[in-house]
Amino acid sequence: MLRRLPIRSLLLACAFASAGACSGKKIDEVCRPGSLRFTNVATLVATPSGVLTDLRVAAIASDFAVVWSSGPTLEDNDLYGRTVRHDGLVSSNEVRITQAAGVSSGIRLAPGPGGLGVSWSDGRFAQRVAMATVLHGLSPAVSPVVFQSPVIASDQLPVPAIAAIGDRWVVAWNGRGADGNDHLFAQVLTSSGAAGSVFPLAAAQEDRATGPSMAASSSGAVVIVDQELRVGAADADVWAYLVAGTGALGTARYGASSEAKDPEAVGFAGGAGVVWTDTRDEGRPDLWFAQFGGGEIRLTAGPDANTVASVASAGTGFLMTWIGGSEIRFRAMKGDGRPDGGLITVASEPGASDVAWNGFSAGVVWADSSGIWFRPLGCQ
Repeated sequence: MLRRLPIRSLLLACAFASAGACSGKKIDEVCRPGSLRFTNVATLVATPSGVLTDLRVAAIASDFAVVWSSGPTLEDNDLYGRTVRHDGLVSSNEVRITQAAGVSSGIRLAPGPGGLGVSWSDGRFAQRVAMATVLHGLSPAVSPVVFQSPVIASDQLPVPAIAAIGDRWVVAWNGRGADGNDHLFAQVLTSSGAAGSVFPLAAAQEDRATGPSMAASSSGAVVIVDQELRVGAADADVWAYLVAGTGALGTARYGASSEAKDPEAVGFAGGAGVVWTDTRDEGRPDLWFAQFGGGEIRLTAGPDANTVASVASAGTGFLMTWIGGSEIRFRAMKGDGRPDGGLITVASEPGASDVAWNGFSAGVVWADSSGIWFRPLGCQ
């Protein structure tokens, strides 16, 4: 809701901003998510050759890092990145983050005080594994891998997620269990490597995991969500796990009355939740939200088909982008699932998109047939 920012937050925001960005503003005029609107034209970040498979953005201090996966085919690609200022100006050259044969896709980003955590699914060893690294700025050097999930089966397809907690990160992935099914596992990381042992999220391995999404909550825990078709269920549901230390504090199930898919975890001041796509209304997909352990709230109601693209923490609420009909759309939301501001059309061509919040403004990225674009959102 961010009606007002405390003095300390205002000073930090202005310290990161360009000269004059905060001059003449009253405390309660510094941007709250519900007042966001486009403040500059779109910037072309990159024109990847071949096939673009993933696209993410994360806030680094006041600015943003854009990371994507592209290559000649869906089975041969690498991760690339570039930084963009909060006003939309590109501020670095394009750099290559991975350089290995095979797949590098399924990107997730998690900025922390020790650097930018990056996780992805990697196929350089002929079998797919979950990998992660911590970037200390986007430098031309290929980044060392600090985490690699174990290889259990030749047909495994782990897709990891990552979240920052204090000066560490947590990586979660869908890994093959001894029973031949996929389960959710997690491990704590530092910027130099793994810390502690791998632990399962469902101790009895009753889960049937797919690639997760995860986010840090204000309590210091992380919420991890995935789509699961469990034994005995009529269709796939969204499952959420609240995790602290090396174990799950609790679980919750959403979309039990219909097919629920594409879950995205989000943390915010005062809680954590999940946004997902649900087809309970005559088979047409719409967006739904729930705080962890709370009731389900419908976010969209047709007539267009609506599918989740991304969510990002923003104070006591969150930001989200999605494909609505033939458009990419953006909206700020309150932590209870109510809209916080108007609907904004990002692009008229549907495609991949992501959004991030730096504490006083936002940046949205998307891809179309021309390339990868970035556009800042703020308060004029």
